[in-house]
Amino acid sequence: MSGRKPKPPREELERMYLEEDKTKEEIKKIYSVSHATLKNWFEEYEITSRNLSEAQILSKSKWETEKEWSQYGLDRDYDKRSPASLSESEDISGGVN
Repeated sequence: MSGRKPKPPREELERMYLEEDKTKEEIKKIYSVSHATLKNWFEEYEITSRNLSEAQILSKSKWETEKEWSQYGLDRDYDKRSPASLSESEDISGGVN
């Protein structure tokens, strides 16, 4: 057994890539497949890949979010609200009441 997951349905790939903004790298890890395999799936399903600018913006945005979460010492599986909304609802800003 190779450990690879079977090819997902088109809808699943589209949801992850287009709606959940997962990167191709993230999808490759989820399915334990190579770049070539994922590329073939995208071509077969006619899913348009992001251009370089879109990919860079998404990557930077994800990196900044992870940086904010680690700054507040929050686990990534915790409530996925933004740090700004957390500071509004709970006093984690470091201020004294």
